[in-house]
Amino acid sequence: MPGGFAIAVRRGLGGLTVFLALVWLGHGRASAGVNTYADVFPGDRAAGLGGAYVALSEDGSGAYYNPAGLVRIRFADVSLSASAYQYQSLTADQAFFGRDWTRRGGLFVPTSFGAIRRFGDVAVGLSIAVPEAYDLRTSTVYRAVEISGFPFDLDHDFKDAGQTYDVGPTFAWAITPELSVGATVYYVYGTRDRSSFFKIIDSTDPSFVPGVSFATSEETVTGFTGSLGVLWEPDPCWRLGLRIRPPADLHHFRKSQESEFLGLTDPLGLVPTFETPAILNKGFTEGVPGNATLGGAWMPSDELTVSIDVSYFLEEDYPGFVTPVRREPTWNVSAGAEYYVHPRVPLRLGFYTNNSSAPDVQAGVSGQREKTDFYGFTFGANWVSEHTELGLGLRQGFAVGKMLAATVESEAPVSDVHGTETAVFLASRYKF
Repeated sequence: MPGGFAIAVRRGLGGLTVFLALVWLGHGRASAGVNTYADVFPGDRAAGLGGAYVALSEDGSGAYYNPAGLVRIRFADVSLSASAYQYQSLTADQAFFGRDWTRRGGLFVPTSFGAIRRFGDVAVGLSIAVPEAYDLRTSTVYRAVEISGFPFDLDHDFKDAGQTYDVGPTFAWAITPELSVGATVYYVYGTRDRSSFFKIIDSTDPSFVPGVSFATSEETVTGFTGSLGVLWEPDPCWRLGLRIRPPADLHHFRKSQESEFLGLTDPLGLVPTFETPAILNKGFTEGVPGNATLGGAWMPSDELTVSIDVSYFLEEDYPGFVTPVRREPTWNVSAGAEYYVHPRVPLRLGFYTNNSSAPDVQAGVSGQREKTDFYGFTFGANWVSEHTELGLGLRQGFAVGKMLAATVESEAPVSDVHGTETAVFLASRYKF
């Protein structure tokens, strides 16, 4: 390779480290929150039924699904559920200069807590829900990546983690024995932690000084959200539920430190270095569009319950951190069945979808968020006594989607995304 051309390529590679960190840090997540709405199912019975719980809502997690159902609780009730382990693995085919890019991660998640007390036709309580939790990481060395005929090794570390907590009071009122209404108000607090590190190494040239970039982002999310619920039981075998959630504009504050370029072989001094990283602290608005869920439950006997929920989320545009964020109209469906194989042992099976609200990904258009849809199955089993209940369950999901590949080409191609998610959840409940 001619010396002048080699220097030019090395100059390009040094700048490329900066480009890589910023591009990958800005990609939308497929894991949760930004694009999808049903990332975690608070409560073990609801989780075992695939989230189809709006027409039931008969434990502490009902404050999240449909507060109107809480008047069906006969005793004071304390419920606690958690994902003992939650694991995701997502692979984007040829998304990284022709190489596959895989993110994996697992964590323990307390998903819900509810304390409910009934006073005649009124039920009041306090609930905590964790509707979003994720921790995806990658640490990979890509060998012999080639740009403009120049091979190099690329060390890439990536992290994207966060949780959201909803905390607040709930209220329900039985207007008649067949009809009840309820409301829950949540204070929302969330954290986001993202980082992306790149190091370019010329393994064929010991004198080549690596190009390095490192971008980090720490974010907090605060605001209020809530839900209104109605539950109607026209017949002992049938229930209909409706939950309405108004739009929630949440305040985000992000501390972003962009990449620091540490140097490379450049005897002419043509490539600038940044001794002080660029720092940007900024507040912006992004939230959850208004949505409604209609649920139905069929209970032909004391042993069998079948439920289904259909959710619709409106479209919404938000200003975002740097570029505007658009959420498309989105549908989701959950269905579940519960059967008591023994008077103290109910088994549950569910199906769910968790579709992305991101617009379709188009080749060559920068600033697009990943669009990955999830679907899957749930299974649960409980031991029930007069005053206590213990549960164990499993959620197995699958991911199919698209994202924009990273490349130096003028028109970046679209990459296929696929993967799995697995969660083991535990729960306990005490009635007194």
